[in-house]
Amino acid sequence: MSYLESGRAIALGLALVDEKIYNPNLKPPNGQELLSFLDNQTNIIRSIGGITSNVISAFSNFTPSARSRLLACIGNDERGLFFTAHTDPNLGPLQKVSDAPTGVALTILDSEGTVVVRTRYFGAANRVVIPKAEFSEKNLLFITDLFTMKNFKPSEDMDKLIQSTAASGGMFALNLGGMNAANGSSEELSNILQSLRQLPDFVVGNENEYEYLTKETDMDNLIEKVFPSSNIVIITQGSKGSLIRFNGKILHIPAFKIPDKTVADETGAGDCYTGVILSALIQKAQFEWTDQHVTGAALTGSFAAAIVVQSSRSRLNHEEMQKVKDFYNDA
Repeated sequence: MSYLESGRAIALGLALVDEKIYNPNLKPPNGQELLSFLDNQTNIIRSIGGITSNVISAFSNFTPSARSRLLACIGNDERGLFFTAHTDPNLGPLQKVSDAPTGVALTILDSEGTVVVRTRYFGAANRVVIPKAEFSEKNLLFITDLFTMKNFKPSEDMDKLIQSTAASGGMFALNLGGMNAANGSSEELSNILQSLRQLPDFVVGNENEYEYLTKETDMDNLIEKVFPSSNIVIITQGSKGSLIRFNGKILHIPAFKIPDKTVADETGAGDCYTGVILSALIQKAQFEWTDQHVTGAALTGSFAAAIVVQSSRSRLNHEEMQKVKDFYNDA
């Protein structure tokens, strides 16, 4: 039996439908009015999203044989049906409520693909819970993001799931996605991290998210000291690649060069990178990881992200993921 077959991966996140409109002149409203605004628009590009939902989707798509579970909540509506139809059924049934609409994330872009406005309405997404049965499972990997942690209540249930994962010899992976002024002060988000009784083993975020959290602008200096107890810390830097601290060493991972004119939308690229690198890493138990294994996983994640940014979707389809698997196997 392989390492992955001895347990499972579980993810807690916000279920959001991503909707994109190429019209920089639009002025969307806030709150639930956003939904009726979108219902009256045309030429919307729709896909399913949410930071951790995207991550576990990429994780499961890369390793379909892994037992994976997504804890996320949708409404009993058309967007909820859309989210369900485009979510891998192997991730388990989604939670559903009838008194709140499915959450939505809107991105408005100009004709060049530059983001003009981003706004969200969470609705049912914030109603996700952790069923008691989940605490008794052998979880080899627990994945969430800081923005979900900020919105999730009660926090004691998340702490309990993190600790049960650690008790199984599993890994707590934290994505710093959503770390910006629109989603909370840096002090508030830092306090969430400090309140954890079990710190993350794996942390990933882009340089803007780390800078917002720490006020540090020198990433080469920051990677040496941030999250000192974590086994792996990753700072993604777009076209400059990524910095990874693993077992006290700093690994420099190049990005895959793609022509600017082929970049359609960067939404979801970091989530796909995270899901793929985690899935590649956890092919082996943590004590078996080497610099070569971590580097190969990170290069594979970079390759996957390069494919995502050349599409208008935030997730890879099965054919695209097969290219990523072939890359990993040939590396």
